[in-house]
Amino acid sequence: MRIPTEDEEHIQFADFLRAGLRKGVIWWHTPNQGQRKAQWAHKLKKMGLKAGVHDFMLYHNGQLYSIELKRSKRPAPISPDQRAWGSDLTSQGAQAAYCKGCGPAIEQVKKWGLVR
Repeated sequence: MRIPTEDEEHIQFADFLRAGLRKGVIWWHTPNQGQRKAQWAHKLKKMGLKAGVHDFMLYHNGQLYSIELKRSKRPAPISPDQRAWGSDLTSQGAQAAYCKGCGPAIEQVKKWGLVR
């Protein structure tokens, strides 16, 4: 059986968010992952791209939620920058979660009460 890539897990989760969120929830995906040419990476960094920003951000009723989504099988470890980002967010009152796979990410969004 083929193991889904992290990109495939992200697409599946984004499809769920498009279809299943409560009215008024704002969300976006931050495409920080992937390989880039050094010149482009340097330009993005100068423009404000930050290492460790979580994959999915959701906002509802003045509350910010953050999900770092790894693939379900053989996930990459959470980086120190990703841990620091989550810690910085929670210290400001946001909710942050690390999820291995689309299923756990969906369950987390349900726990937060963001699903119809």
